Amino acid sequence: MNFTGLGYIINNFELIRPMWLALIIPALIVFFRNRFFTRQKSNWEKVLSPPLAKILVKGLEISSSDKLNRFNLLVLVGWIICIFALAGPTWEKTTQPIYEKESAIVILFDLSPSMMAEDIKPNRLTRARFKLIDVLNEIKEGVVGLIVYGDDAYVVSPLTDDSNTIVSIVPTLSPDLLPGRGSNIEDALEQSLDIIRNGGFTEADIVIFTDGIDKEAFGTINNILKSNLKTRLSVIGIGTAEGAPIPNLDKSFLKQNNNIVIARLSETELKDLAKNHGGIYQKLSSGERDIESLKTLFNKGYDNEKSETEREFDIWDDKGFWLIFLLIPIFISYFRKGIIVCFLIAPMLTKSNVGYAFEWIDLWETADQQGQKAIKEENYKRAEELFKNENWKASAAYKSENFEDAKNLFGKNPTSTGLYNQGNALAKMGNIDQAIQSYNRALTLDPKMEDAIFNKELLENLKEQQENETENSNQKETENDKQNPENENADNSGSEDQENSGKSNTSEHEGDKNQTEQKKEKNENNEEKNIDSDQVNGSPNDENNQEAEINDKDNANNEGLEDEPKTSQNVDIEPTDLDSKENQEIEKILRKIPDDPGGLLRNKFRYQKIQRYREKSAPNKKERI
Repeated sequence: MNFTGLGYIINNFELIRPMWLALIIPALIVFFRNRFFTRQKSNWEKVLSPPLAKILVKGLEISSSDKLNRFNLLVLVGWIICIFALAGPTWEKTTQPIYEKESAIVILFDLSPSMMAEDIKPNRLTRARFKLIDVLNEIKEGVVGLIVYGDDAYVVSPLTDDSNTIVSIVPTLSPDLLPGRGSNIEDALEQSLDIIRNGGFTEADIVIFTDGIDKEAFGTINNILKSNLKTRLSVIGIGTAEGAPIPNLDKSFLKQNNNIVIARLSETELKDLAKNHGGIYQKLSSGERDIESLKTLFNKGYDNEKSETEREFDIWDDKGFWLIFLLIPIFISYFRKGIIVCFLIAPMLTKSNVGYAFEWIDLWETADQQGQKAIKEENYKRAEELFKNENWKASAAYKSENFEDAKNLFGKNPTSTGLYNQGNALAKMGNIDQAIQSYNRALTLDPKMEDAIFNKELLENLKEQQENETENSNQKETENDKQNPENENADNSGSEDQENSGKSNTSEHEGDKNQTEQKKEKNENNEEKNIDSDQVNGSPNDENNQEAEINDKDNANNEGLEDEPKTSQNVDIEPTDLDSKENQEIEKILRKIPDDPGGLLRNKFRYQKIQRYREKSAPNKKERI
């Protein structure tokens, strides 16, 4: 024990469950009621005359009353001792290690065009997304990651213990998010092994959601899985043996050699693949059979999958069980056959090591659990007030658009993730330079953090565009000044003023037109530079064309944003012309930051593809349906 004496106990005394003390009140009520209302007439008083009964029965009544009062007092004392024991008296904490399940699950999700087939309603993709959400909700322990694949494999989420984050992304998954078409399962398996190794795991489960695998890919799959990692491969088959045509975006059907392609599910090959690699095969069902099979497999786990983490937490050491020894003298001093006092001992038999706060709801939920519940209810402000964990509190502040608090809270987390999130909060506040600095610090800790690289490049481009627009605006004002000389003669006629005004407006219109043409030529030059740079980096021609199309769309969107009216959001203080212009620029930048989850994923996948082509070629370039 870590204390020096009675003074230490008094100074550190706590009650873990103080609500139990409320039960002392009914005990006192019962005691005083029995104390003053237990005297009743005896049988002798009914037979003897009052004068005689007063003399003969008085001593008997006194003796009986004393015994009853003594018994009531002992019961009260025993009751109070039990209540204090249940309240959990304590004066010291003990350190407990945290154990977590060392299991990793990587889910590979097929986003090939055949997933849009409608042999199961409404289509394969929609049903697969619902099933994926159900599987993620059943994963309570360990970590899980998600990879989607089409022409190449793309990491949606590395291994994380927060499956709810992945669940929120699943509804946005669709083939049109990917830069190209295909069914590159080989690359997806290699990516899954990479994130398993990077997570520090030597064994993991891999689950494939697919409607089919090309026959030529099975040999490569077997070679990939012959690694030093211990993996189990399971497959969820999507579709039917009859199959269905693959719809295109124009509502026609995909054809090959002028014949409509029918996407069919071949279960035999998928069953053999799962069986050969220690997993299970289940066809996607509308019930819980496939999920229960996966749960059974996951629960089998591997040997020694529980490990002690570096984290520890302190809990109050409940000393209430020591009070049981105070009850022994009470039972010995007043024990006789027929008196059942075991009910006083029963509550003492169980010892609880869990401490709760005084509030009623905190008897069952911690503050962080209440905060998570508020997050699910989208009550982000309430969640921010409840959370004790600073990272969760910062996330709640960000979601409630309290970016100032989010920035400060994220800044207390000196990790790459904390600095990245701080950069996002600063970007939302319009502090572009500070946001870029936060992204730089995050990349210093984790140079391969793709989200930070993407956001940093986006803000740098926006900052450069803002500076160019400012220069163009200054140049325009200079040209207008040259075209509008000051009138030196104060007595000029009104007609001359009108003529000068008309000329000024004409010049102004011509200046705007020239500026628009310059901006258009600049955008075209930027597009040509992007295409040329991709060709230098060795990207295929089809990738260059696709990227050029995306750039055209981005430029069109940017021009649309520039044409929108700008309004100042300041209400309390009337802004000056300079403040209004700054606010307009900030609003323009904030509008260009993508909030659409699908758009963010599309840009992320596109960035991953560009990086992959710069580093090395994809392992499987053959286009498959």
